[in-house]
Amino acid sequence: MRNGKIQVRLGTLMLLIVPISIAVFFVNRHYELGRRPIKWKPYSDLGLAEELESGNTVIVFLRGDFMATDSNNHDIFESSEFRREFHTNSYAALESTMNTENGMHPLLEKHRFTNLMIFKPGVAEPLAVPAGVIYTTEALLREIREYVKGDNKKSD
Repeated sequence: MRNGKIQVRLGTLMLLIVPISIAVFFVNRHYELGRRPIKWKPYSDLGLAEELESGNTVIVFLRGDFMATDSNNHDIFESSEFRREFHTNSYAALESTMNTENGMHPLLEKHRFTNLMIFKPGVAEPLAVPAGVIYTTEALLREIREYVKGDNKKSD
């Protein structure tokens, strides 16, 4: 009789341990994704095309000493909320540095004056975050999610 009670208790304990272990795994994964840094690759037209061809949404950040929103965007990219979103979805990150020596980046001339653009596979025009607009992390994530989910105009 005693062995039966021990087996029932062990069985009950196992039934409790499994869901708790699964929950701990997912909470830890969620936490770790927010700590993992974004690996920025240098911008190139070929790199952008390859990432889009792979099905990734691409964040292009043009760093510039003359851009008013540069430090704010940098802070957003360092936030755990943004990192978690980035690593949970199919995003890629490309960056380029602009300064007074190397002049205007070709993307600025093509897609309006901004230092942050989001490119989505199969969509002709990127989401160009307006220059001078200061976003919170939540607001920028909302803009990106709406753009990614939205039925944007397909490229020809």
